[in-house]
Amino acid sequence: MDSIRFSFELATAEPAHVQIERHFQRLIRTQTLVGGQRLPSSRVLAREWNADYKAVQRAMKNLKDTGFLERMPRRGTFVKPGNDKGVIGFLVGARLAHEAAFFHRALFKRLCLETSSRHGGDWRCYLYDELNGLKTKRDFECSHTWQRLTNDLKNYPFKGFIQTSGAAETLRMAGLKLNAPTVQLGPDLPGLGADVFMDLCDFGRKSVEYLAGKGRRKIVYLRTLEDGVERSPDLNGIREAVRSLSLPPIEMCQLKGEWVGGGRMLESEACARVRQLVREWKARGEDGWPDALLISDDMTTRGAVMALVLETVKVPDRLFVLTAANEDVFHYHGIPVAKYEFPMGRMVGELLRVMERRMAGESPADVPVGVRGSVIESAEHHVEQGVFKDSELLLI
Repeated sequence: MDSIRFSFELATAEPAHVQIERHFQRLIRTQTLVGGQRLPSSRVLAREWNADYKAVQRAMKNLKDTGFLERMPRRGTFVKPGNDKGVIGFLVGARLAHEAAFFHRALFKRLCLETSSRHGGDWRCYLYDELNGLKTKRDFECSHTWQRLTNDLKNYPFKGFIQTSGAAETLRMAGLKLNAPTVQLGPDLPGLGADVFMDLCDFGRKSVEYLAGKGRRKIVYLRTLEDGVERSPDLNGIREAVRSLSLPPIEMCQLKGEWVGGGRMLESEACARVRQLVREWKARGEDGWPDALLISDDMTTRGAVMALVLETVKVPDRLFVLTAANEDVFHYHGIPVAKYEFPMGRMVGELLRVMERRMAGESPADVPVGVRGSVIESAEHHVEQGVFKDSELLLI
């Protein structure tokens, strides 16, 4: 116990019991203290740390209530066994049962696999979703997610939490404090506090550079991102590439980005808007056509592709299509679509790295961390009509 006695000093910035709780949690999470290890009495700790006895008692009680310690009559206080079997909470605004939640489902699956791989199956990941749309604290407290989360916080040894920006806003609104280090995934925008983000500036710049390298200089950008035009990283990247390559200004078509009904509204809006654009291009004549269509997300691409098929646009001869996408998420488009693909494995790896550093009581100096992707050529093939013979059909 020398490491506890001599390496901890109370600060004056926050209550003593909070500092003591956090100190013990860090020692237990990093397995400096192991299950079954006996701790000194509260009076001994108070004397060693020159702390108020009542503050130490309060901290020990809270640690017992949250599953870190256990009290055995006439024997003392011990580290509760099983803390080496940790839990990571994944809090997300979207409802993963919705069809459009491809990204978050893939992220959670990769998180489970990576966590199990790193800790030999002793750690698990628990999901808490559908946090968007809760406008008041009472809405949150009446939700099924709140009931599960508050109950699990009392009964499971959480090592850390990974949350999206939407979930973080709901937790702040509800005033719920998590009892373990937290890492946030979100856009690189001021005030959102993201620790890891997808580098949309790199997406915009590399995508335009790739299209220009293909001889596609007249580009239309179909966009659903909801942040403002002036501060948006994707548009900043596009502007950088346009300036450096002396390209003509890129036309932008901003969609409303409604994700109602599992993404169907967004897909339908994209289809209708692209059909309208194609008719306008046809009306302008040969010189009125763009060379390429750049799209900000793969859900919108599904609607855009449907429009191109319905309007009989030849891809990629007449129009080259490039979309932002994510590793582990596959959409069959039926026509060639190139992708700027964000690496899901690296994204999860960075989230866990930052979380583990914070578990050890460290503050990573490289936060926020931007995750960059790369452009991947389309590998899809056309399925032409009439290629199946009658003999290949089965009667049932």
